[in-house]
Amino acid sequence: MHLPQKAVFFFISICLLFSFSNAQIISGKIIDALSKTSIVNAKVTIVDLKKEYLTDSTGFYKTDSLKKGNYSVRFESEKYIKQSRSVKVFDSKGVTGAKDIVIDVMLFNITSDIDQARGSKEIKYYFPSHADIIIEVCGPDGKSVRTVYDRSHRGGMRTFLWDGADDKGKILASGTYSCKFKSGNLFTCRTLVWNGEQKN
Repeated sequence: MHLPQKAVFFFISICLLFSFSNAQIISGKIIDALSKTSIVNAKVTIVDLKKEYLTDSTGFYKTDSLKKGNYSVRFESEKYIKQSRSVKVFDSKGVTGAKDIVIDVMLFNITSDIDQARGSKEIKYYFPSHADIIIEVCGPDGKSVRTVYDRSHRGGMRTFLWDGADDKGKILASGTYSCKFKSGNLFTCRTLVWNGEQKN
């Protein structure tokens, strides 16, 4: 899926640098382009090696020395949809230039409704381009109990209020549910705690 480089996105500058051990590192910065602020404590995972790194107070991250090869790198932060990129690392005999990768970041966040009397949950997401999107609330067994959104999205911000009901309008029992976002090969799941009470 091609995503335009605009609106809310992570800017990941991946620099392939020399090291003295015939290996290189992946480093860069993760930035929310909408607010122009660095994202602190975002997690960067070298999936192949199961190594995790966190961005510092400036949004900067740096891996340990890596051997030549292709690596799957996953970038994730609270309120955003996880995304991955394949990064090719050269040894000290290879290419020495910097490599920049721009990744559009899609917001997907769940909060309690500001109006507590309504007892609902606010589900908000941002997707920058046209895409087919499905948002579902699932029970403890992983089965869908409510389809919040299932249609073609033109791009932009969307906000929904979930009142705790299933697809038949029945208020669900108290418990821990999950809210799943799916679009193409993108998938993110958020925990959703429901108190099981319908407030007037």
